[in-house]
Amino acid sequence: MREIILYRHAQAEPSEGGRPDEERRLTAAGREAAADLGRLLKEHKRVPQRVLCSPATRAVQTAELCAASAQAPVALERLPELYTGGLDHYIAAFADQPPELDRVMIVGHNPIIEEVIEHLAGTHQRISSGRAAVLQFDVPEWDTIAAELKARLAGIFPEAPPASGG
Repeated sequence: MREIILYRHAQAEPSEGGRPDEERRLTAAGREAAADLGRLLKEHKRVPQRVLCSPATRAVQTAELCAASAQAPVALERLPELYTGGLDHYIAAFADQPPELDRVMIVGHNPIIEEVIEHLAGTHQRISSGRAAVLQFDVPEWDTIAAELKARLAGIFPEAPPASGG
């Protein structure tokens, strides 16, 4: 069983003040949320064995904080195509993993994160900043994951808070 954790970067500063989009940093709430998700992944025994991320500052910060709090013994890999690319780039990123890995996390951006989930799991999921979807594939090797293969949506983390009554 292979698992992909598709994680939309945590909350970032607004794009104002002339700072390029790629250099936007996490807010205090975003830093806290990234660390919280790492602890949640560890608690659910879903610590990634490899972390791939967009080179955008907010994605790198998210990946570093999450991996550290999950105690994931991995080096972060920045892939420019996870910032500028589309669906095929995301699929190629996880399909190119060594056979000894069972779980890979990709930290990226919307709308691509939601498009990958919809394409592979056949369901539309709203993934707000700081949330991750876990997709499972029953395949022997990563490179057998083709664009048309369907995954099972194993969960969304953190879970959405319950709707308030009223």
